[in-house]
Amino acid sequence: MPKKHYVLIVQGERFEDETSESAEIDVEVADEATTGKLTVWSDAFPEGPRIRWSVAIEQLPPAEEPPGARVRLSNLGYYQGPPVEVVDERLADTIGRFQADRRLRITRRLDAETVVTLVRIHGH
Repeated sequence: MPKKHYVLIVQGERFEDETSESAEIDVEVADEATTGKLTVWSDAFPEGPRIRWSVAIEQLPPAEEPPGARVRLSNLGYYQGPPVEVVDERLADTIGRFQADRRLRITRRLDAETVVTLVRIHGH
């Protein structure tokens, strides 16, 4: 939900702002943080309807490794499936869709061009 008011609570610390135009929330939390509570207002703040989530916070594995690529592709709405440690058929198909959408050479692999683009688009 782009340009919507949000409140994120992590380890008792409150982060309050507006989601970006691409519906992102980018905050620095403590390295040891593992969970948070997120509320996003889908309409007028503070009285409008809102959606609440419990969020898991984890350090991202490197983007060039399958677990790191999977998390980033999932965050971007491409990958829907279980965590994986290797590039299986589902993850390869997802990489191919990402490459096609970004007009990259479709290899279905985590080649250098794909990893650089994934990090640039994802933001980490």
